[in-house]
Amino acid sequence: MHLYSLAFLCLGLPLCLGLYRITPPRFRMALLLTLSLVFYAALEPLSFPIMLGSLLIDYAASYSIHRHADNAKIRRWIMWALSAKAVGILVIASVLSQLYGIGIPLGLFIYTLSSLGYVVDVYRAEAPFQRDIIRFGVFSCFFGKLYAGPMVDYTVMNDQMDHPEYTLQNTGQGLRVFILGFAKKVVLADGIAVVSASLAALPLTSHTLVSAWLMVFCSLFSIYFLLSSYSDMAQGLGLLFGFKFPRNFYFPLQSPSITDFFDRFNMTVHRFIRRYVYRSLGEDSNTRASAILNIMLMNMLLGLWYGLELNKLLWGIFLGVFMTLELFYHKQFAAIPPFFSRIYSFAVILVSFAIFVGHSPAQSIAYLGLMFGLSGRPVVDMWALNLISTNYLLIIICFICSTSIFDLLGRYLDKRMHKTSQIAMTAATLAALALALAFSL
Repeated sequence: MHLYSLAFLCLGLPLCLGLYRITPPRFRMALLLTLSLVFYAALEPLSFPIMLGSLLIDYAASYSIHRHADNAKIRRWIMWALSAKAVGILVIASVLSQLYGIGIPLGLFIYTLSSLGYVVDVYRAEAPFQRDIIRFGVFSCFFGKLYAGPMVDYTVMNDQMDHPEYTLQNTGQGLRVFILGFAKKVVLADGIAVVSASLAALPLTSHTLVSAWLMVFCSLFSIYFLLSSYSDMAQGLGLLFGFKFPRNFYFPLQSPSITDFFDRFNMTVHRFIRRYVYRSLGEDSNTRASAILNIMLMNMLLGLWYGLELNKLLWGIFLGVFMTLELFYHKQFAAIPPFFSRIYSFAVILVSFAIFVGHSPAQSIAYLGLMFGLSGRPVVDMWALNLISTNYLLIIICFICSTSIFDLLGRYLDKRMHKTSQIAMTAATLAALALALAFSL
């Protein structure tokens, strides 16, 4: 029963919320952990022992670090061993996925790195040791954020577990955000993924210039709407259970620069890498070489977050080059008018996804050759035109929904006509729900 299934929307969510609200407050975290474990075990029965074992090891490590507060050597060895364990799990899972087609278990990156981050906080004395293993479990594997985050700081969520906010406003907002995320997944992400898959399945010799650009365009929107829809559903579920999770995506495809793109795209992952990797490596020494090294390292790690593949690494490096140029030629880039800076950024992001979606560097080079007319293939053919004619409305809607136009309109109405804004938002949410239900049946 996935979050984006009709069964969860109509049965699982009401049942979980009902049980949670009638449970006495002191037992609610225990219930939430139980629900999360049952949810995970139902979806990933073979991987469930891995998750349970990994989290128990991390909890034991945090206890040992706390217990040996005066012994820096033991604490350091524990931290190194735990980091090796986390990296080992992620590498092995990725290698098995690539070699044997075994799917990476749901939430593996999220719960492994969330609990590791908590142990690092205890090691740095930036967070207290959590004696209550139930609260540690809720922080690490709350079922709502297992799909794509957001990555939440332990101290932030721990404070919210002390004082969860069960207000009518949060409940209404949580339902709205979850429903819109649900609709985004089943209507936009799944819809554009079908177009993207049909284009990706074409042999290179059958592609044209237009079909290659269209494939990269649809792949970009497919990945964006998939990840952002999961994050929206997680945010909505968080509000329904009394938590406020940070926003993970903020209209990244209209960023005025590549640097700004990474500040808007999977924001919590970017902050996680900066906090736990960048700081651990000593940050930078304010030299040009140090700045380049750190930008490239950060971008390579961000690329590898989406899969331990050479193409993902090259994707991070490619965008890192533009981030470096933006840093060293800041005045020149700042002088570009906003409209053109957004065109520049979107064009670079679009081209970068030819690298991201390729299965190998050679395939990505072939895609780029097709896109820039270097392959000798025709500009367009009837197959590509037919695909566009049958999917143009979906493509246009995806493009519009990737911008902030509706967000800005909602804020304007809320400021000028609050009641009208609330009515319009309710109507839009109900319309999205009806559309999602129609696509789910």
